[in-house]
Amino acid sequence: MRQRLEHIRQEIAAIKQRYPASLEAPAIDSMRTCGAARGLDVDPVRFQQEIAFLAERTDITEEIVRAESHLGQFEVMLDRQDPVGRKLDFLLQEIHREVNTISSKANDSESSQRVVEVKSELERIREQVQNIE
Repeated sequence: MRQRLEHIRQEIAAIKQRYPASLEAPAIDSMRTCGAARGLDVDPVRFQQEIAFLAERTDITEEIVRAESHLGQFEVMLDRQDPVGRKLDFLLQEIHREVNTISSKANDSESSQRVVEVKSELERIREQVQNIE
């Protein structure tokens, strides 16, 4: 399980590292190009508001922080001696929820592929957790 957790951490770190680049150039350039191609005068203030809205709607920072926190909690629970099976299952659900949100917000194929890998690892861990009391 620890190896799988490490693999998940690596995938999330890669998504996290990729995030700023996925928002910057392509989205801004396409918005500018679209307005210019249509012969529209783009109001700079309105343009900045739209960029801010886009950035907020696609910000995955909170989800990444929560997923990393849940992964840390999961690992700590692995060292406990008392029954933790249900708690581990709950944490897996929470990590899965965060990863789903990351997937819907991160709008690029590489991040989507990494999310699929994370979900696959989570499912493998879930199968193992089912055998823990």
